[in-house]
Formats: sequence, C-alpha cells, structure tokens
Amino acid sequence: MLVINGYQLPNDITRIPNLSNAKKRAVQYWQNETGLPYDRIQVPDKKIQKLFDASIRTLYQIRDVFDGIPQFQPGPTVYRGL
Repeated sequence: MLVINGYQLPNDITRIPNLSNAKKRAVQYWQNETGLPYDRIQVPDKKIQKLFDASIRTLYQIRDVFDGIPQFQPGPTVYRGL
C-alpha cells in the first residue's frame, strides 16, 4: 500500500516505489509471520462474522487490476470511473 499525505514531506517520498518488489516483501513478511495465531480473523458472534466475511469478499470483488497489479480502492473512490 502506498499512501502519500501531508504538506511537509521529504522530496524522495513522492517517488513511487517498485510495486512488484513491495508486493514480494509484503508476501514474504506475512508468510514468515509467526505471531498470528489464526489463518483467519474470527469473532464470537456468527452474524457479525458473516458481515465481516462479506465485507472482505466485497473488497476483493471491487478491486481493479492494472498491469497485473491489484489495486484496492474501497469507498467513493471506486465510483470515480463510472
């Protein structure tokens, strides 16, 4: 994920990093992460769990793929292209 925000940023922060390398680093981090006890986030309430699962599924369904790289733009940003 790349977020650039603020008005007093160093000049080099506006360079867009190599997204392929950033993805590889993120995947490697999560594959090697041992501090997470579960493969999935679970909540005690079954109805809330269904809502949570549906929300995550929706994020994946509305993602766009540009040059083979998925972009997640939830919320009103997704409607800009319509």
